Amino acid sequence: MAKLEEDNKGIKELILKNTRNYNLGVSEMNLNITKITAMDSLGVEHFILNFPDQYSLNIKGVGYGRFYRLKKIMNLPPNTYTRLRFYLGNDNQFIFKDGVVENKSVYDYLDFEIENNLTLNAEKPSGVKIWFDMVPYELSRHFKFFSNWVNMFKNLRSSIQNT
Repeated sequence: MAKLEEDNKGIKELILKNTRNYNLGVSEMNLNITKITAMDSLGVEHFILNFPDQYSLNIKGVGYGRFYRLKKIMNLPPNTYTRLRFYLGNDNQFIFKDGVVENKSVYDYLDFEIENNLTLNAEKPSGVKIWFDMVPYELSRHFKFFSNWVNMFKNLRSSIQNT
């Protein structure tokens, strides 16, 4: 336990949110990432990490307990950072709160706002934990199959009665 506590010293935790996708009800994303950058408070983009091939990233909300560690953040110059930008490849998947899945390749990148910003000074963290704020799934999506099945029989019964 002492080793684990020592390893986590100096690690900052960031909660990222994409307001547009949150408002649309996106609960999960499978993204093919090609590059990650950070945007400072002046809007200047700073390179963090590059993937020669696409890197598949499955993003779920904080409630799932899934986070990603990003150690390359210590390479950034001292500044205040407001967003992380994920450059996307092809075949990205968005899963909505009701279980509907959409495949999209129309975005070149997605910006995620950093809650309470990230301020780096001369003492840089050893890394960061990245959490994503996503819309939770609706409970009713698990019962969709049964409701469709019941509706099928209701429709069948009414069509028989009408004949």
